[in-house]
Amino acid sequence: MLGAGVEVRVRSGQLMLRTLGPIPALYRGLRLHPDDPDDPYAFLIDLSPYGMDTARVVFSRDAAEATTGVHLDGILLSAEKRPASRNPRW
Repeated sequence: MLGAGVEVRVRSGQLMLRTLGPIPALYRGLRLHPDDPDDPYAFLIDLSPYGMDTARVVFSRDAAEATTGVHLDGILLSAEKRPASRNPRW
């Protein structure tokens, strides 16, 4: 999952994680499935259509509980949240 970063969006009422890179399937997005009922920041993505298992996605938070990054287990990818003023897509 290489590229310019990742985005988390809501599409059709579902949380989706997508990469901002050259792979069309990953650009369309992967649905985030809740992983732990006691942790609202832990999710799973299903990578079986790409010949891989599920991967855990965890969002990190700071002391004020603001989301600061996203971390994908199994893919070994982390991304820090940028302020909106530094978003290259705007």
